[in-house]
Amino acid sequence: MAEALRNLTNLEPASFASSEGSNGCLTLRKEGYRDLKAVFEVRDLPRRGQKYASYQLLRDVLAAYALDLCFCVLLDARRLDLIEDWYEILRCIKTSELRSRCKVLTWQGLVQFLPQGLRTFLDLKYGIVPATVAASRWDLEIVF
Repeated sequence: MAEALRNLTNLEPASFASSEGSNGCLTLRKEGYRDLKAVFEVRDLPRRGQKYASYQLLRDVLAAYALDLCFCVLLDARRLDLIEDWYEILRCIKTSELRSRCKVLTWQGLVQFLPQGLRTFLDLKYGIVPATVAASRWDLEIVF
């Protein structure tokens, strides 16, 4: 499996900029990820200027494709920008079979099923509480 993960990308020296930006974007010099064009409608992928938005999510989907596995992104429901990026990326996956193997789960949706000690930690450290509690805490009418 480690060998398969190493082979996921084609990182030739001129493929990408030297580092990602602080906003989770990657500057493209050429489309260098293996299977990128086979998996995604590349022209529709979310970008910020010349950079792919949330390129880590792209890499995760490519890994799921290459290894024929499922992928679930676990995120904070308060990160609406990341949720939006996820669904834009999901929309660009060419096959419905791969799209069906890609899932999203929020901490707020998961926390109610965790042991009490972990729930307390997540609440104190990150303010993560079950979705229904979050809604009543902030007087929201929407439940995540």
